[in-house]
Amino acid sequence: MAGERADPVGVPMPRLQVLFVDDDPGDVELMRRALRRDFEVEGARIETAAEFGEALDSGGFDIILCDYSMPRFSGMQALLQWQAAGALVPFIFVTGRLSEEVAVDCIKAGATDYVLKGNLARLPAAVDRALREFAAASALRRAEAERARVMAAVEQAAEAVIITDLERRVVYMNPAFTQITGFTSDDVLGRDILEAGPKAAEAAGYENLWHMVARGQTWRGQLVAHRQDTTLYDAEITVTPVFDAAGTMTNFCFIHRDVSERVAAERRLRELYARLAETDRLKDEFLAAFSHELRTPLNVITGYTDILSDVLRPQLDAEARRCFDGIAHSAIHLTKLLAETLDLARLRIDALQPQFTTADVGALVQEVADGFKPLAASKQLTLVCSAPSTPLMAVTDPTRLRQVLSNLIDNAIKFTERGTVEVRVCGGTHELVVEVRDTGIGVEPSDIPRMFEDFRQLDGSTTRRYGGCGLGLALTKRLLDLLGGSIEVESQLGEGSCFRVHLPTAPPEDSWRSR
Repeated sequence: MAGERADPVGVPMPRLQVLFVDDDPGDVELMRRALRRDFEVEGARIETAAEFGEALDSGGFDIILCDYSMPRFSGMQALLQWQAAGALVPFIFVTGRLSEEVAVDCIKAGATDYVLKGNLARLPAAVDRALREFAAASALRRAEAERARVMAAVEQAAEAVIITDLERRVVYMNPAFTQITGFTSDDVLGRDILEAGPKAAEAAGYENLWHMVARGQTWRGQLVAHRQDTTLYDAEITVTPVFDAAGTMTNFCFIHRDVSERVAAERRLRELYARLAETDRLKDEFLAAFSHELRTPLNVITGYTDILSDVLRPQLDAEARRCFDGIAHSAIHLTKLLAETLDLARLRIDALQPQFTTADVGALVQEVADGFKPLAASKQLTLVCSAPSTPLMAVTDPTRLRQVLSNLIDNAIKFTERGTVEVRVCGGTHELVVEVRDTGIGVEPSDIPRMFEDFRQLDGSTTRRYGGCGLGLALTKRLLDLLGGSIEVESQLGEGSCFRVHLPTAPPEDSWRSR
């Protein structure tokens, strides 16, 4: 019904859209008058099959009132058309004469009701009853259709669905239950699911489950169960209490899923991860031992090279001196590479212990920067260091901090062809900040997160041009983690970079010294 209006005494009257199927306008007016006692009546009159078909297609009315006998159209034809269109609203015959036998046939054929034109006083009540009964029947049909859809979905679900009563007796199981467990309806229907269904591999497997669901809570879990043929499988189970409209618990619903393949895959992944972790650990231990062992003969080579250079240098020509210098430079480079490899390996296996002491970080930064001025000058770069004249004290590991600063300044000089490398240090009560800024090649901002990965070089051509094997920044990041600090980067390709170190003035709580 489209709406309501108030009658003369203020009681709301429902609005009624009526499709009158009648060849007599006078009879239609009489029906309107009869209905106006209880309804605000609106609607249209038609009298042919074509008009009726168009009206059914367009809809918009609440009820059909149809004459049984008309010159160009019969009521039974209209009834069949209405049924073919889906019978979406009530259909009442309103006719002058109708034998009891014909009236019964009309009702059997699907008409909602019939009213004689000589007794139109009965029409409002008949219309009201028809609307209510039709609405109830429609709601029931919708509910049944919804139930059928749900049942079809449950029947075709890949997961097993089992419903039991409160005594755990199975009252329903879908086909997937048999497919997963091997148990048939003959095995479990009407029987306790714990006795007749899949058994948990562990005796206490279902105990916690029933404690929870009996209190009206949902239980979710995973356990190993036996199929009907006694083979084991991994089951993921959800058990939910079912309540009726009054809130009374009536049933339990099980959703039962075979996750054996997933569990097996997860187990294989865990085993693979464990093997990889062990391999990684052995690799790090090997690198640490290998680097340590290499340093001994390398120190011998370096030492003898220095002695020979000192003894023979006055007797050597320029070419020979250049050769000795090349040997010395390569030995120093290899020593630095081995030291970084050893430190990184030790950091990865937690074998590098910081030695915390109170240090003037400002003076340390100035000292490290001064040591790189000859290298910067050799590339015609300006190296500037800005540090306050007053001490900047912090409890840290000076050796490891010097290593961090050396890596950053060395990188800045290495990747800068022209311009300036600027080092700044400042700080407050709880934190000191060191910046190393250059006008070098820079990197894409999207590449910054990858800069601190072990052995990572962002561009192979960079490696060939500038040297290195991607250890410096990875080691820098891990050393700062060890000292309780952090590092951030700002960079644009072709415009240079700024590495900003944040260093606490006090050691971290989980430092090696406090362990």
